[in-house]
This record gives sequence, structure tokens and C-alpha cells, in this order.
Amino acid sequence: MRGLGGRMGGLALGGLTLAVGLVLAGCSGPGSGRDLATLEVRDSLYMDAENDRAWTGPVYRDFPDTTGRQLEGRLREGRFQGELTVWHRDGRIRYQGRLHRGRPCGAWLENRESEPGGSLYEELVQDIESMGLYPACPDDPDAPPLELPEDSSPAWSWAVQHRDSAALFVGLHAVDDTTVWVAGHGGRVGRTVDGGASWRVEVVPGADSLGFRDVHAFSAEEAFVLSIGAGEASRIYRTRDGGVRWTEVFRNRDPQAFFDCLSFWDRRRGFAFSDAVDGEFVLLRTEDGGDRWERVDPDDVPDARPGEGSFAASGSCVRTAEGGVGWFGTGASGVDTRVFRTTDYGRSWTATRTPIRSEAPDEGLTSLSFLDAERGWAFGGLTLDSAVNVVETRDGGRSWEVVASGVLDGTVYGSSVVPGTSGPTLVAVSPAGTAVSRDGGRSWSVVDTTEYWTVDVLHPGAGWAAGRGVIARREVP
Repeated sequence: MRGLGGRMGGLALGGLTLAVGLVLAGCSGPGSGRDLATLEVRDSLYMDAENDRAWTGPVYRDFPDTTGRQLEGRLREGRFQGELTVWHRDGRIRYQGRLHRGRPCGAWLENRESEPGGSLYEELVQDIESMGLYPACPDDPDAPPLELPEDSSPAWSWAVQHRDSAALFVGLHAVDDTTVWVAGHGGRVGRTVDGGASWRVEVVPGADSLGFRDVHAFSAEEAFVLSIGAGEASRIYRTRDGGVRWTEVFRNRDPQAFFDCLSFWDRRRGFAFSDAVDGEFVLLRTEDGGDRWERVDPDDVPDARPGEGSFAASGSCVRTAEGGVGWFGTGASGVDTRVFRTTDYGRSWTATRTPIRSEAPDEGLTSLSFLDAERGWAFGGLTLDSAVNVVETRDGGRSWEVVASGVLDGTVYGSSVVPGTSGPTLVAVSPAGTAVSRDGGRSWSVVDTTEYWTVDVLHPGAGWAAGRGVIARREVP
């Protein structure tokens, strides 16, 4: 929508009961020389609600995808209870009960293919414990969780990896420590598969006049990009071969619609969001991996205020999480700002007002960032304004409270929470630079003045930002 450079511009988590499979690669224990094939976690947090069966997706040692980030946080914080099965191509081990990080205490259980005491069993135990995951003490089920590590680097700094003076990169998605995608103006899409040591940036054929503002990737091969603009300028493209070929899977035919962001829950299910048309938000859903996009019934979405929409500033105006939970943030109504929430993969939505104001067309929520399905932050404001522009929720977006004002001169374009840090650490970017909070958004320090529009951080040692002419990775001393 209008403002911030023209128009700017994703899980029902319940109680802990018992199902998802997460593929683990490259995590062999010392001396074993084996790769874990699958880490399967049986916990209702990861249940495939539609099919009532385990979900399987790629995830590496640092759990970088959306599902993995949630699991990583729960394991680190001692909030996981259920059943953990570590699969190997030759067998598996299992632990049923509470897990924690830090020191061995409980015992892994016998499983069919792996007898306790056998060489394979010992190697599998070594593999999983090499990640610092151990069974909790059976006689101490309520032992306090391991303290999360502080992000205690002397300073947060960026190391530029790619420069292109003609580019403006706006969308960014880090799949894992090595694979990262960016998207920007002039139909540009970039990808690295070596952590940023080298970048390939190319123009999608036939899209050189489009502004890509969001990208969502599943691997080094699979990604979607969204272009913004009124009418047919709003499009979605998909690649399944690392960007060698791109297929247009959606083109907006409504001259009044203007799409801002998109996100996916898994490879099959995702949604895209447009500013309101005739008092109704235009939300699209896919359930077949992007082949078809269908509009959500406007009766299942709260009515829009006059002029209400979002900002395609960084691809972070929408977020998704496991179990079908998702959010989008709005503004520009001259009335208030709101966060909309779904718990059924985008079929229906509710809305909650936030303390961030919206008194002008270029004022409102610009970015959302969630640690899990309950705790998250919304950013926004108006350029060169000291009003409230960071608010926090601890109940999944049902309510919001003020945590900071005037961050980055009042407007944040992109944001990311840093999984696995106490506080937790938050990173915010805008044309004014980069600001970091290590206490969950209460206090902020400006650490860089380079113009960045978008940011994605996997863990303290792996994070990227992109903006006008640059792509950078966090530099860790």
C-alpha cells in the first residue's frame, strides 16, 4: 500500500500431547560417521490436522525451517513432552518423556531395530546427543529447563556478501545455514547455496518490469516469489529447479487488488494477502503446492476499514506457524492498526487492535515476527516519528502491549527474532539502518546505518539482511 517508498510491502499450538517427522541431515555424532536419516517427534504441536498423520519436511542441525524453529525452541526451553524417535537408515532409537539440553541423565528406550547395548544403538545415541539433546531424569520430570544462551557477541555487525548498485532487495528467506533466497525490483531473484560465499542473482524471464517483494523457499530448488502492484502487476511465480525455470502460478485480475505478502505452512498449504477491495480483504489460499489459488470467503474475514491494507516492505507483513496458525498486520486506515489471526490454515480469521497508531495512509504495521505460536512482535509507525512502534503478544495475537517507541526513527521495515537466545534477541531493519534488542524488544541499540529492508535470522551464528544494493550476513567474531 501507499507510503514507505510507494507501496510496501507465515500452527494451532495447543497443549503438549502426542506427530511429525523432521528430516535431519549432516548431524553425525563424533566417531560414528553416520548421518541421521529422520528425527521424528510425536507431539500434537506438529500434527497434520487435516490428514492426522506425521508431516515430513527438510530440516538440518539448527532446525532452520519454520517447523524446525518451533521444535528447536521447545526442546531448548524444556517445553517438549511426548515421544522422540531418532531414525537412522539402519535402525532407530526412541525416548518417551521429557527432553532437555545439557547433560545426560535419563535413558533412551529400546526399539525394534536397535537393542540397547548394541553397536548401532550406541552410535545412534551418540548421534542425537551430539546435538546436545538428552532424556530428562525420570525421577525429576519437572527439572528446570536449560538456560538459553545469551547472544553475547560484542556487537551485531553485517558483512556484505553481494553488491549490485542497481538492485533493491526486499524479500529474503533463509532456508538453512547454506541456502538463502532474496527477491527484489526489476524481477531480480538471488540465491546462495554456500552460505553467501557466492550469490547468483538473475532476472526472472518476462518479469523485468515487476517488483518482487516476498520470497518463500523450501529448499535450494523450490521457491515462490510474489510481485506487487495494482491489477496484473501482482503475480506469484514458482521454481522447482533452483531458479533455472520459473512458472507463473497466479496473476491478479482485479484492478483494485494489490498483493503485499505471502507465506506457507508447508509445501502444500499457503496464503497470499492483498489490500482491501470494496471493504473486504482479498486473501488467497493454496492447498496443492501453488497450482491453484482460491479466494477465502470474505464472510470468514472481518471487514476492512476504509483504506486499510498492509505494507510490502520486507515480505514480513504475514507470518505462518505450525498447526495452521497464521497472521497478517494492517494499517493505513486512519483509525487503528490490527493483527488478523487464523488457526485453520487461513480458512477463517479474527482481528485484534494493537497500540500502534494509524492516522495516515503511510502509517501502520509494517512487519511481524513470531518466536512461536504464542509470543510475537509487531512493528510499524511513521517515518521520523517517535511514537510507539514495537508491540508484543504472549497469547498468539489475541492481545498486544507496548514495548518500545521510536525504534529506527519510528519505522521498521523488516524484523526477525533470533531463535535460541534468551530475551529473546530481536533484529529490526529499515532504510535508517539496523537495530538490535537483547531483551525481547524493551531496549534497542542501532548497530548499523546501511539501508536494509529485509532480514531473516536462523540462530546467533546465521542471519542475513538485504536492501538497496546489498546482501549481507551477520559477522560473528
